[in-house]
This record gives sequence, C-alpha cells and structure tokens, in this order.
Amino acid sequence: SGQLSWAANDVIDKVITVPILANTPPSDRTFAITLSSPTGPAGTALGNLTQATVTIRGPGVFPPNAQVPTGWVKPAEAAAGWAVATDAASEGSFSLKAQTIANLQKAQISVSATFVAGDLSFARKTSSEGCAPNFCDGLRVYVDGVVKHEAQGESDWQTVTLPITAGAHVILFSYEKDDGVKAGSDAAWIDAVTLPLAPGATASLTVTKAG
Repeated sequence: SGQLSWAANDVIDKVITVPILANTPPSDRTFAITLSSPTGPAGTALGNLTQATVTIRGPGVFPPNAQVPTGWVKPAEAAAGWAVATDAASEGSFSLKAQTIANLQKAQISVSATFVAGDLSFARKTSSEGCAPNFCDGLRVYVDGVVKHEAQGESDWQTVTLPITAGAHVILFSYEKDDGVKAGSDAAWIDAVTLPLAPGATASLTVTKAG
C-alpha cells in the first residue's frame, strides 16, 4: 500500500514502482493495483479507471524460449557443453542435455551470478554406466567447485534442491566419464531449473491527474 499526492496546481504524472524479486517464476504472475479513498478540496474524486492489473511475465518452462539461458556458458576446460534437447523433459517439451564426450572427458555448463539466500532447484535424469558406491559416468553438480549432488546409472527424473547462501556463486552442471564402458544413452539432462537470483527489476505504473 502507499499514497500518491499532488500539490496545488501540480499536474505531473505519478509513478507507482513495484520491486520484482528475480526468482525465475515458472509462469506469469499477476496482481492488481487499486486507487481508493481520494482526499482533497471539495469535488476531489477518482476517475473511471480505479484499478490496473499488472502481469509479470515469467520465462515459461525451462529452458526459456527453448534456448540455452543467457549467461549459461561452457567452461573453457570442458570437452563439450550442454544443448537444448527434445528427447527427454520433466516439464514442457525441452530440457538441457550434456553433449557427447569420450572417456575421461567432461561436458559442462555453468552460470555465475549474485544470489540471495535461497534454494537452487532442478530436475535431473541420467542414463549411463553406474557403479555405486563409486562414481563411473554421470552427473555432478558443483557450487563454487564443491560437489553438491551426484547421479549416475539409469535414474529417471528427480527434483533436487540445494541451499544457496547470499552472494556471488558459480553453479556448474557436469556430465563426467571414466575410462570404462559406455551404457544407456550415455547422457544426463536437467530441467525445471530455478535460481535464487538477487532482486534487480521493477514494474512501474503511471497515474495521471485529470483536471
């Protein structure tokens, strides 16, 4: 809630600014702004338009627009990156899939950003050689160079949530192979990724004084 004020003879438009938390909503978010309870000289009243609906457009299902998200990059030392795939998805029709690599290589994609305290959430799937409790071919997720999650073998879609502290971090998704045999599709997929990104956007609504 808030208040808009015009001084005498002031006809300048007033702007309502609404901070937007950049938490990558999976779908659109809608809210209403209502003008009410006008005060002032006799005859002060609201016009015909007293309410506006604001829609914050979410990126839709991951990956947004069926493209590798902006800022997600292949590290220079990786043998391959990740690409948009249509052969498996936990939501919608697309996901990101590790590109083909040889033994003892890594397919990686990373994102560096400033985060608020919150959760990194993603769905993941692997089809590869598995040799638990050891690690053969599979997915590793790193936060600032530290392994936070592993998956290997034939593992269908599962949602993973990892706590992230406030500050700058590097999140790395890495499909890694040992020098052994190939099994399954020899790949990993990620989907439905949400990041606790720091606020930085606003929505603005302009209100005009009439008369």
